[in-house]
Amino acid sequence: MKKIICLLFDIIFCAFLFAVDIRQVMFGNNYENINEIDNNIFFNEYPDVKHYVENINFKDFEIIGNKTENYYRVFEQVICGKKFVHVVRGKMSLTDDYIKEWRNPDKINTHNYHAYFKQLFYLPNDKSSIAILPICMMDADGFGWENGSNNKYEMIELIHRNGKIKGFMHVSVEDRIDYHNRTDSNGIMTEKYINRAKYFLFDDVIKNATENFGKIKYVGNYKNLPFVLIESDQPLIDKKLPFKYTIQNLFDGNLRTAYVENTEDDLMFISLYREDFDNISKVKIVNGYCLNQNIYNMNNRIKGIGGHYFNGETREYYSKSFIRIRDEFSSIQIVTDWYSSILPVSEIYEGTKYKDTCISELDFFDDNYGWIIGE
Repeated sequence: MKKIICLLFDIIFCAFLFAVDIRQVMFGNNYENINEIDNNIFFNEYPDVKHYVENINFKDFEIIGNKTENYYRVFEQVICGKKFVHVVRGKMSLTDDYIKEWRNPDKINTHNYHAYFKQLFYLPNDKSSIAILPICMMDADGFGWENGSNNKYEMIELIHRNGKIKGFMHVSVEDRIDYHNRTDSNGIMTEKYINRAKYFLFDDVIKNATENFGKIKYVGNYKNLPFVLIESDQPLIDKKLPFKYTIQNLFDGNLRTAYVENTEDDLMFISLYREDFDNISKVKIVNGYCLNQNIYNMNNRIKGIGGHYFNGETREYYSKSFIRIRDEFSSIQIVTDWYSSILPVSEIYEGTKYKDTCISELDFFDDNYGWIIGE
C-alpha cells in the first residue's frame, strides 16, 4: 500500500513539475509576478481599454472564418510599484490548450491559422491608461511553400533595475521554414529562428504617448522614438515555451535565465545598435546558464570573445586572438578596453552534458549613456 501511495505521489509530483504554465508561454521566464484577473471585472472598471483593444485591426483574424466574437484573458503585473495589465484577445476561445499548442495549430482542430495578440497597458494612479508599444502577436500559421510561412511570436519584457522601471523590450521570434530543398533533400525541411528585440526607455514611451483613442493614450509612431536594436545568432527554441532561451533573458536582471544559442558551431554573436552609440568602452557579462551550479556545468560557457564577425551567413575570422572570459558561476565580469557593441563568442568551455553555449546577463557601457540597459 505504501508503495502505491508513493508511486501516486511521484506521478502527481512529476506532472506538476513538468506542467506548462501558460503565463510562461506568453510572457517568458519572469512570469511569476504576472497573475490572471477576471476580465469582466477589469473591463467594468476600465471600459476604455476593452474598446481600444476591440478596435485594433489584426489582419490574421480575418483568416479564422467569419467569427465576430472576441475572447479575452487579462493578466495583471505590478512591478516597481507600477501597475501594468496584459490584455489577450483571440477569435477562438483562449483555453490553456489553445495557448500551449501555439506551434501546432492543427492539433487543436482549427484552421491552419492559430492566432491571438497581446496588448500591454500601463495604469497610473490617476486611472488613465497608456497603451505600451505595438501589439504583440502570436501567429502559428502552419507551413507554407518556399519561405512563404513566417511563424511569429512576440512579447514585452519589462526591464527594471534598483526598484525602477528602465524600459520595455519588444521581443520577436520568427520561424522561417525553407522548402527550397524539399525535393533535393528527401523532403527534409529546414527551420531558422530569427530573434530580435527593440529596447525603448520607459520615460521616452510615457512622455511621447500623446495620441488619444477615447481615454487611452498611445505613441503614434514608435519609429520616431530612439531605441536599441538587439540581434543575435539563432536561439534554442523550446517547443512549448518559446521564450525560455531567447534574447530578452540577457537583459532581464535575472541570473537564473539565459540566452542559449542553437548554431552549428556552438559559437555566437550578439549585437546592440543605436545610431548614436560611438563611445562604447566596456562590456559586462555573466557567463553560462546560472540557474544552478549543475546546469551551469552541464552547458557550454564562453571562454573567449573577439576574433570574428558574422556576415549574415558565415563567420569571418580576422584573427585567432581573443579576450579570455573566466569560467565562474554567477560572477559579474567587466571587460574594459572593449570598443564595440557587438559580442562575438569565439571559443567555449565545453559542458559536461550539453553542447549549447549560454550567457545569463550582458550589457555594454557607453561613455555618454552609461550602461545601455541600466545599472
